[in-house]
Amino acid sequence: MNHYTSTFSVFIPNTSIGIGAVANTGAIVKNLGPKKVLIATDQGLVGAGLIDKVKHPLENEGIEYAVFDGCKPDAPFSVIERCAQMAKEGGYDLIIALGGGSVIDTVKAASVLATGEGHDIYSCLGQDKVSWPGLPTVFIPTTAGTSAEWTWAAVVTDDSKGIKRSIYSNYLSPKAVIIDPSLTFGLSPHITADTGMDALIHGIEAYTTWKSNLISDMFAEQTIKLVAGNLRTAHGKGSHNVESRYNMAIAAALGFCFIFSGLGLAHAMAYPLQLKKNISHGVSCSILLPSVMDYNMPVNLPKFAKIAELMGEEVGGLSLRDKALKASEAVRNLSIDVGMPQRMRDVGVKEEDIPGFVDNVLAFQPHVVDANPRDATKDDVAGIFKEAW
Repeated sequence: MNHYTSTFSVFIPNTSIGIGAVANTGAIVKNLGPKKVLIATDQGLVGAGLIDKVKHPLENEGIEYAVFDGCKPDAPFSVIERCAQMAKEGGYDLIIALGGGSVIDTVKAASVLATGEGHDIYSCLGQDKVSWPGLPTVFIPTTAGTSAEWTWAAVVTDDSKGIKRSIYSNYLSPKAVIIDPSLTFGLSPHITADTGMDALIHGIEAYTTWKSNLISDMFAEQTIKLVAGNLRTAHGKGSHNVESRYNMAIAAALGFCFIFSGLGLAHAMAYPLQLKKNISHGVSCSILLPSVMDYNMPVNLPKFAKIAELMGEEVGGLSLRDKALKASEAVRNLSIDVGMPQRMRDVGVKEEDIPGFVDNVLAFQPHVVDANPRDATKDDVAGIFKEAW
């Protein structure tokens, strides 16, 4: 843990939280003073009628709007470019993101692409490459997992090459966030589990990275505890369990702490698996996390012992190492209980795919690998993949 030697930035956007908070969208947007608003979402949310919960408050305030419903999983470059083009050519001066992390990340990137004269998506990639303000944004998450609503990062996909990339810039921060847990009531058990495990993984990796600090630990501990205590119930009867949905929505937002403590190998290794097999981020990370935890556990026994405790494991009378060993066991048990795939082979990965995964991790995710609490060689990464296979 690096409490004393690193400098980091903490910023939480202006946020409205509560059951029914989406009804305040019109007033919140009107206060920002736009003339024309673009709502970016996906066709699933349009079909489910959730978009009406945003449209009606805008109409009540007399705010002109249009809808871009072309958002796709993993925020592909091609979709970002289309959204940015629509915003720019239509003269829209604020974008609302209604959806999960992929929608929000699409809007983050599109907002700066729409205003970045002479810049393309490639010039935005990396740390602080975006040096200009984008269109103002408002984020309304409809899942409880990614914490994209509170971060100043966007994970995007170069769909011409099948590679995950990232944009980090304070200019990606929204003007406002609306967290309304009622928007998650209708989530399927599958998506509830998928996004809920994503939130847990943010908490655990933020908590155990060598860059973790007193502030990130505070948020990460609460994230881990809330997910462990509520995901099973939200998965089993989420449409009727308001408390669990509320707590999961808060847990997801608090997981933003990874932005100032870093992530680790589970995230770095999940990206090539995710793109190769066309599976979700939550599934790919969930499969890999227990094996990554087993690899990292020896370098910080107290942290892993605390994770076991936060997840409700009985640790009384155990040695520190035996307590720490229960952390990955707790994650596996939760993953099983909510029906997640357990091995890479369960999602169709072949053992001969592993060398390509290793090369992808080392080539495109060095900044994520660097934050891992234990240095990992090429052979180490290959070994973890084989353990998870």
